[in-house]
Amino acid sequence: MKKLANLAITAAFTATFILSPIQSVKTEAAASKAEIYVNQAVYWAGALKWQISVEYKKDVSYPDMKVFNATKDNIQKAKSEFSALPPDQKTKLEAKLRDQAEIHYTRAVAYIDAISSGKKLKAQADLFTTSYNAQPSTDETEKAYHDLTYRIKHTANQLYKVYGSTTREAILKEYKLPAESARNAASNTITAKMAIDQFRAIAVERRTPELQAPVEEKIKKVADTNTRLLLLHKLQTGENQLPPNMDKYKSGFQKMGFKFNSDTTAVYTYGGMSVGLLNRGTYWQLRSDNWNGNYWTMFKKSIAVVWGADIAFSSMKYLDYAIGYPHTAYSTQNIKTFVSGESLVVYLYMPRAQVQ
Repeated sequence: MKKLANLAITAAFTATFILSPIQSVKTEAAASKAEIYVNQAVYWAGALKWQISVEYKKDVSYPDMKVFNATKDNIQKAKSEFSALPPDQKTKLEAKLRDQAEIHYTRAVAYIDAISSGKKLKAQADLFTTSYNAQPSTDETEKAYHDLTYRIKHTANQLYKVYGSTTREAILKEYKLPAESARNAASNTITAKMAIDQFRAIAVERRTPELQAPVEEKIKKVADTNTRLLLLHKLQTGENQLPPNMDKYKSGFQKMGFKFNSDTTAVYTYGGMSVGLLNRGTYWQLRSDNWNGNYWTMFKKSIAVVWGADIAFSSMKYLDYAIGYPHTAYSTQNIKTFVSGESLVVYLYMPRAQVQ
Protein backbone atom coordinates (compact mmCIF):
# COMPACT_ATOMS: atom_id res chain seq x y z
CA MET A 1 0.00 0.00 0.00
CA LYS A 2 2.81 2.32 0.86
CA LYS A 3 4.38 1.65 -2.50
CA LEU A 4 1.15 2.41 -4.33
CA ALA A 5 0.73 5.66 -2.44
CA ASN A 6 4.21 6.73 -3.37
CA LEU A 7 3.50 5.94 -7.01
CA ALA A 8 0.33 8.09 -6.91
CA ILE A 9 2.19 11.01 -5.40
CA THR A 10 4.93 10.67 -7.99
CA ALA A 11 2.37 10.56 -10.82
CA ALA A 12 0.59 13.62 -9.54
CA PHE A 13 3.84 15.51 -9.19
CA THR A 14 4.89 14.49 -12.67
CA ALA A 15 1.56 15.62 -14.14
CA THR A 16 1.85 18.95 -12.39
CA PHE A 17 5.36 19.35 -13.65
CA ILE A 18 4.21 18.59 -17.19
CA LEU A 19 1.11 20.95 -17.17
CA SER A 20 2.69 23.96 -15.51
CA PRO A 21 5.11 24.80 -18.35
CA ILE A 22 2.19 24.70 -20.83
CA GLN A 23 0.13 27.03 -18.70
CA SER A 24 3.16 29.22 -18.25
CA VAL A 25 3.68 29.45 -21.99
CA LYS A 26 0.04 30.50 -22.49
CA THR A 27 0.37 33.13 -19.80
CA GLU A 28 3.57 34.45 -21.31
CA ALA A 29 1.97 34.51 -24.76
CA ALA A 30 -1.02 36.45 -23.46
CA ALA A 31 1.28 38.83 -21.63
CA SER A 32 3.33 39.31 -24.78
CA LYS A 33 0.26 40.02 -26.94
CA ALA A 34 -1.27 42.30 -24.33
CA GLU A 35 1.95 44.26 -24.03
CA ILE A 36 2.24 44.57 -27.80
CA TYR A 37 -1.31 45.92 -28.07
CA VAL A 38 -0.80 48.27 -25.14
CA ASN A 39 2.38 49.63 -26.70
CA GLN A 40 0.65 50.02 -30.06
CA ALA A 41 -2.27 51.81 -28.40
CA VAL A 42 0.15 54.15 -26.62
CA TYR A 43 1.95 54.82 -29.89
CA TRP A 44 -1.21 55.71 -31.81
CA ALA A 45 -2.63 57.67 -28.89
CA GLY A 46 0.53 59.78 -28.88
CA ALA A 47 -0.19 60.71 -32.48
CA LEU A 48 -3.90 61.19 -31.76
CA LYS A 49 -3.11 63.68 -29.01
CA TRP A 50 -1.83 66.16 -31.58
CA GLN A 51 -4.72 65.51 -33.94
CA ILE A 52 -7.12 67.04 -31.41
CA SER A 53 -5.01 70.09 -30.63
CA VAL A 54 -5.77 73.36 -32.44
CA GLU A 55 -2.37 74.66 -31.40
CA TYR A 56 -0.83 71.87 -33.49
CA LYS A 57 -3.38 71.63 -36.34
CA LYS A 58 -4.04 75.39 -36.63
CA ASP A 59 -7.70 74.80 -37.49
CA VAL A 60 -10.89 73.24 -36.16
CA SER A 61 -11.41 69.98 -38.02
CA TYR A 62 -11.84 66.27 -37.47
CA PRO A 63 -8.70 64.30 -36.54
CA ASP A 64 -7.17 61.80 -38.92
CA MET A 65 -9.67 58.98 -38.46
CA LYS A 66 -7.05 56.35 -39.34
CA VAL A 67 -5.11 57.42 -36.27
CA PHE A 68 -8.27 57.51 -34.17
CA ASN A 69 -9.40 54.05 -35.30
CA ALA A 70 -5.92 52.54 -34.81
CA THR A 71 -5.91 53.84 -31.24
CA LYS A 72 -9.39 52.47 -30.60
CA ASP A 73 -8.60 49.07 -32.18
CA ASN A 74 -5.44 48.49 -30.16
CA ILE A 75 -7.13 49.54 -26.91
CA GLN A 76 -9.87 46.99 -27.51
CA LYS A 77 -7.40 44.24 -28.45
CA ALA A 78 -5.26 44.92 -25.39
CA LYS A 79 -8.27 44.67 -23.10
CA SER A 80 -9.28 41.37 -24.67
CA GLU A 81 -5.95 39.87 -23.53
CA PHE A 82 -6.04 41.15 -19.95
CA SER A 83 -8.28 38.38 -18.60
CA ALA A 84 -5.55 35.76 -19.15
CA LEU A 85 -2.89 37.71 -17.26
CA PRO A 86 -1.73 37.29 -13.67
CA PRO A 87 -3.13 40.05 -11.44
CA ASP A 88 0.13 41.98 -11.09
CA GLN A 89 0.79 42.07 -14.85
CA LYS A 90 -2.83 42.95 -15.57
CA THR A 91 -2.78 45.86 -13.12
CA LYS A 92 0.46 47.19 -14.57
CA LEU A 93 -0.68 47.05 -18.21
CA GLU A 94 -4.16 48.39 -17.40
CA ALA A 95 -2.61 51.42 -15.74
CA LYS A 96 -0.32 52.05 -18.70
CA LEU A 97 -3.19 51.70 -21.17
CA ARG A 98 -5.42 53.98 -19.12
CA ASP A 99 -2.86 56.72 -18.46
CA GLN A 100 -1.11 56.79 -21.83
CA ALA A 101 -3.72 55.71 -24.39
CA GLU A 102 -7.31 55.75 -23.16
CA ILE A 103 -7.05 59.28 -21.80
CA HIS A 104 -6.23 60.64 -25.27
CA TYR A 105 -8.84 58.44 -26.91
CA THR A 106 -11.54 59.68 -24.53
CA ARG A 107 -10.55 63.28 -25.21
CA ALA A 108 -10.65 62.59 -28.94
CA VAL A 109 -14.20 61.22 -28.65
CA ALA A 110 -15.29 64.43 -26.90
CA TYR A 111 -13.49 66.51 -29.55
CA ILE A 112 -15.15 64.64 -32.44
CA ASP A 113 -18.58 64.84 -30.79
CA ALA A 114 -18.10 68.59 -30.28
CA ILE A 115 -17.29 69.18 -33.94
CA SER A 116 -20.24 67.05 -35.07
CA SER A 117 -22.55 68.98 -32.74
CA GLY A 118 -21.00 72.25 -33.86
CA LYS A 119 -21.65 71.47 -37.51
CA LYS A 120 -25.30 70.72 -36.72
CA LEU A 121 -25.52 74.01 -34.83
CA LYS A 122 -24.01 75.89 -37.76
CA ALA A 123 -26.49 74.28 -40.17
CA GLN A 124 -29.40 75.25 -37.91
CA ALA A 125 -28.09 78.81 -37.56
CA ASP A 126 -27.81 79.06 -41.36
CA LEU A 127 -31.36 77.75 -41.72
CA PHE A 128 -32.63 80.35 -39.25
CA THR A 129 -30.71 83.17 -40.94
CA THR A 130 -32.17 82.22 -44.33
CA SER A 131 -35.69 82.20 -42.89
CA TYR A 132 -35.14 85.46 -41.02
CA ASN A 133 -33.70 87.30 -44.00
CA ALA A 134 -36.61 86.20 -46.18
CA GLN A 135 -39.51 86.63 -43.74
CA PRO A 136 -38.52 87.98 -40.32
CA SER A 137 -42.07 88.29 -38.97
CA THR A 138 -43.56 84.85 -39.72
CA ASP A 139 -44.44 82.04 -37.34
CA GLU A 140 -41.95 79.80 -39.15
CA THR A 141 -39.12 82.21 -38.43
CA GLU A 142 -40.16 82.52 -34.79
CA LYS A 143 -40.10 78.72 -34.47
CA ALA A 144 -36.67 78.61 -36.13
CA TYR A 145 -35.50 81.21 -33.60
CA HIS A 146 -36.65 79.15 -30.62
CA ASP A 147 -35.23 75.96 -32.15
CA LEU A 148 -31.87 77.68 -32.60
CA THR A 149 -31.93 78.93 -29.01
CA TYR A 150 -32.50 75.38 -27.78
CA ARG A 151 -29.78 74.00 -30.05
CA ILE A 152 -27.26 76.59 -28.79
CA LYS A 153 -27.91 75.59 -25.18
CA HIS A 154 -27.83 71.86 -25.96
CA THR A 155 -24.66 72.11 -28.07
CA ALA A 156 -22.83 74.28 -25.56
CA ASN A 157 -22.87 71.40 -23.08
CA GLN A 158 -21.06 69.27 -25.65
CA LEU A 159 -18.57 71.93 -26.71
CA TYR A 160 -17.45 72.68 -23.16
CA LYS A 161 -16.37 69.05 -22.73
CA VAL A 162 -13.44 69.55 -25.12
CA TYR A 163 -10.04 69.21 -23.45
CA GLY A 164 -7.61 72.12 -23.60
CA SER A 165 -8.62 75.75 -23.19
CA THR A 166 -7.14 76.89 -26.52
CA THR A 167 -8.85 74.12 -28.49
CA ARG A 168 -12.09 74.56 -26.59
CA GLU A 169 -12.15 78.33 -27.20
CA ALA A 170 -11.43 77.79 -30.90
CA ILE A 171 -14.38 75.41 -31.21
CA LEU A 172 -16.67 77.81 -29.34
CA LYS A 173 -15.56 80.62 -31.64
CA GLU A 174 -16.12 78.47 -34.72
CA TYR A 175 -19.62 77.27 -33.89
CA LYS A 176 -21.25 78.75 -30.78
CA LEU A 177 -20.44 82.44 -31.18
CA PRO A 178 -21.75 82.78 -34.79
CA ALA A 179 -24.98 81.00 -33.84
CA GLU A 180 -25.43 83.29 -30.84
CA SER A 181 -24.75 86.34 -33.01
CA ALA A 182 -27.41 85.25 -35.52
CA ARG A 183 -29.91 84.71 -32.73
CA ASN A 184 -29.09 87.91 -30.85
CA ALA A 185 -29.33 90.04 -33.99
CA ALA A 186 -32.92 88.88 -34.38
CA SER A 187 -33.99 88.90 -30.74
CA ASN A 188 -35.64 92.35 -30.79
CA THR A 189 -37.52 91.47 -33.96
CA ILE A 190 -38.82 88.18 -32.60
CA THR A 191 -39.76 89.82 -29.29
CA ALA A 192 -41.70 92.51 -31.17
CA LYS A 193 -43.32 89.91 -33.43
CA MET A 194 -44.54 87.95 -30.40
CA ALA A 195 -45.91 91.14 -28.83
CA ILE A 196 -47.74 91.93 -32.08
CA ASP A 197 -49.29 88.46 -32.14
CA GLN A 198 -50.51 88.88 -28.57
CA PHE A 199 -51.94 92.31 -29.35
CA ARG A 200 -53.73 91.16 -32.49
CA ALA A 201 -55.21 88.21 -30.59
CA ILE A 202 -57.24 90.77 -28.66
CA ALA A 203 -60.67 91.59 -30.06
CA VAL A 204 -60.51 94.64 -32.33
CA GLU A 205 -62.82 96.72 -30.17
CA ARG A 206 -60.53 96.16 -27.16
CA ARG A 207 -57.28 97.18 -28.88
CA THR A 208 -56.73 100.46 -27.08
CA PRO A 209 -53.84 102.89 -27.67
CA GLU A 210 -52.63 102.04 -24.16
CA LEU A 211 -52.28 98.38 -25.14
CA GLN A 212 -50.68 99.20 -28.49
CA ALA A 213 -48.09 101.64 -27.10
CA PRO A 214 -45.79 99.03 -25.48
CA VAL A 215 -45.88 96.97 -28.68
CA GLU A 216 -44.72 99.99 -30.68
CA GLU A 217 -41.94 100.54 -28.13
CA LYS A 218 -40.68 97.02 -28.79
CA ILE A 219 -40.79 97.68 -32.54
CA LYS A 220 -38.69 100.83 -32.06
CA LYS A 221 -35.88 98.68 -30.64
CA VAL A 222 -35.46 96.90 -33.99
CA ALA A 223 -32.40 98.41 -35.65
CA ASP A 224 -33.08 97.61 -39.30
CA THR A 225 -35.39 100.17 -40.91
CA ASN A 226 -37.09 97.79 -43.35
CA THR A 227 -37.75 95.23 -40.63
CA ARG A 228 -39.14 97.93 -38.38
CA LEU A 229 -41.50 99.08 -41.14
CA LEU A 230 -42.56 95.51 -41.76
CA LEU A 231 -43.41 95.04 -38.08
CA LEU A 232 -45.44 98.24 -38.05
CA HIS A 233 -47.28 96.96 -41.09
CA LYS A 234 -47.90 93.62 -39.36
CA LEU A 235 -49.18 95.45 -36.29
CA GLN A 236 -51.80 97.21 -38.41
CA THR A 237 -52.72 94.46 -40.85
CA GLY A 238 -51.40 91.15 -39.56
CA GLU A 239 -49.55 90.71 -42.85
CA ASN A 240 -45.93 89.59 -43.20
CA GLN A 241 -45.02 91.51 -46.34
CA LEU A 242 -44.73 95.21 -46.96
CA PRO A 243 -46.71 96.69 -49.84
CA PRO A 244 -44.65 96.93 -53.04
CA ASN A 245 -43.59 100.13 -54.75
CA MET A 246 -42.47 101.89 -51.58
CA ASP A 247 -39.74 103.59 -53.61
CA LYS A 248 -42.39 104.94 -55.98
CA TYR A 249 -44.18 106.70 -53.13
CA LYS A 250 -40.93 108.06 -51.76
CA SER A 251 -40.02 109.33 -55.22
CA GLY A 252 -43.41 111.03 -55.49
CA PHE A 253 -42.89 112.92 -52.24
CA GLN A 254 -39.37 113.87 -53.30
CA LYS A 255 -40.75 115.38 -56.50
CA MET A 256 -43.05 117.51 -54.34
CA GLY A 257 -39.98 118.83 -52.54
CA PHE A 258 -39.85 116.70 -49.41
CA LYS A 259 -36.28 116.29 -48.17
CA PHE A 260 -35.68 112.83 -46.74
CA ASN A 261 -33.21 112.70 -43.86
CA SER A 262 -33.60 108.93 -43.49
CA ASP A 263 -35.37 106.08 -45.27
CA THR A 264 -38.56 106.86 -43.39
CA THR A 265 -38.64 110.56 -42.47
CA ALA A 266 -38.79 113.77 -44.48
CA VAL A 267 -39.62 117.46 -44.03
CA TYR A 268 -40.92 120.08 -46.42
CA THR A 269 -41.49 123.78 -45.89
CA TYR A 270 -44.15 125.17 -48.19
CA GLY A 271 -45.66 128.67 -48.21
CA GLY A 272 -44.82 129.29 -44.58
CA MET A 273 -46.04 125.84 -43.53
CA SER A 274 -43.68 123.10 -42.32
CA VAL A 275 -44.89 119.53 -42.88
CA GLY A 276 -43.30 116.40 -41.48
CA LEU A 277 -43.59 113.07 -43.31
CA LEU A 278 -43.12 109.66 -41.70
CA ASN A 279 -43.37 106.24 -43.30
CA ARG A 280 -44.99 103.98 -40.70
CA GLY A 281 -45.06 100.94 -42.94
CA THR A 282 -48.84 100.60 -43.05
CA TYR A 283 -49.38 104.24 -43.76
CA TRP A 284 -47.68 107.57 -44.40
CA GLN A 285 -48.12 110.12 -41.64
CA LEU A 286 -48.29 113.85 -42.43
CA ARG A 287 -48.03 116.28 -39.55
CA SER A 288 -48.03 120.07 -39.50
CA ASP A 289 -47.86 122.31 -36.43
CA ASN A 290 -48.52 125.56 -38.26
CA TRP A 291 -50.96 124.92 -41.05
CA ASN A 292 -52.42 127.90 -42.85
CA GLY A 293 -54.26 128.64 -46.09
CA ASN A 294 -51.67 126.57 -47.97
CA TYR A 295 -52.52 123.31 -46.19
CA TRP A 296 -55.29 122.49 -48.67
CA THR A 297 -52.91 122.40 -51.67
CA MET A 298 -50.12 120.72 -49.77
CA PHE A 299 -52.18 117.89 -48.33
CA LYS A 300 -54.08 117.36 -51.56
CA LYS A 301 -50.81 116.82 -53.43
CA SER A 302 -49.60 114.46 -50.70
CA ILE A 303 -52.76 112.38 -50.80
CA ALA A 304 -52.49 112.23 -54.59
CA VAL A 305 -49.03 110.66 -54.34
CA VAL A 306 -50.47 107.64 -52.55
CA TRP A 307 -54.08 107.45 -53.69
CA GLY A 308 -54.36 109.54 -56.85
CA ALA A 309 -56.00 112.87 -57.72
CA ASP A 310 -59.65 111.78 -57.49
CA ILE A 311 -59.44 110.47 -53.95
CA ALA A 312 -57.24 113.41 -52.99
CA PHE A 313 -59.90 115.90 -54.07
CA SER A 314 -62.80 114.06 -52.39
CA SER A 315 -60.83 113.65 -49.17
CA MET A 316 -60.17 117.32 -48.58
CA LYS A 317 -63.48 117.79 -46.78
CA TYR A 318 -62.22 115.45 -44.05
CA LEU A 319 -59.34 117.80 -43.35
CA ASP A 320 -61.84 120.65 -43.04
CA TYR A 321 -63.92 118.58 -40.62
CA ALA A 322 -60.84 117.76 -38.55
CA ILE A 323 -59.93 121.43 -38.25
CA GLY A 324 -63.49 122.51 -37.56
CA TYR A 325 -64.19 119.75 -35.05
CA PRO A 326 -60.77 118.85 -33.58
CA HIS A 327 -62.03 116.37 -30.98
CA THR A 328 -63.29 113.92 -33.59
CA ALA A 329 -61.29 111.87 -36.07
CA TYR A 330 -62.62 111.50 -39.61
CA SER A 331 -61.66 108.32 -41.40
CA THR A 332 -62.21 106.37 -44.57
CA GLN A 333 -60.50 103.17 -45.70
CA ASN A 334 -57.89 105.45 -47.26
CA ILE A 335 -57.37 108.37 -44.92
CA LYS A 336 -57.65 109.34 -41.28
CA THR A 337 -57.54 113.00 -40.27
CA PHE A 338 -57.51 114.57 -36.82
CA VAL A 339 -56.09 117.43 -34.79
CA SER A 340 -53.65 116.54 -32.01
CA GLY A 341 -52.93 119.51 -29.79
CA GLU A 342 -51.72 122.19 -32.17
CA SER A 343 -50.95 119.73 -34.95
CA LEU A 344 -52.96 118.67 -37.96
CA VAL A 345 -52.30 114.96 -38.57
CA VAL A 346 -53.20 112.89 -41.62
CA TYR A 347 -52.69 109.14 -42.04
CA LEU A 348 -52.54 107.94 -45.65
CA TYR A 349 -53.10 104.19 -45.52
CA MET A 350 -51.37 102.10 -48.15
CA PRO A 351 -53.65 101.04 -51.01
CA ARG A 352 -55.14 97.65 -50.12
CA ALA A 353 -54.94 96.50 -53.72
CA GLN A 354 -51.16 96.53 -53.35
CA VAL A 355 -51.05 94.73 -50.02
CA GLN A 356 -50.92 91.22 -51.44
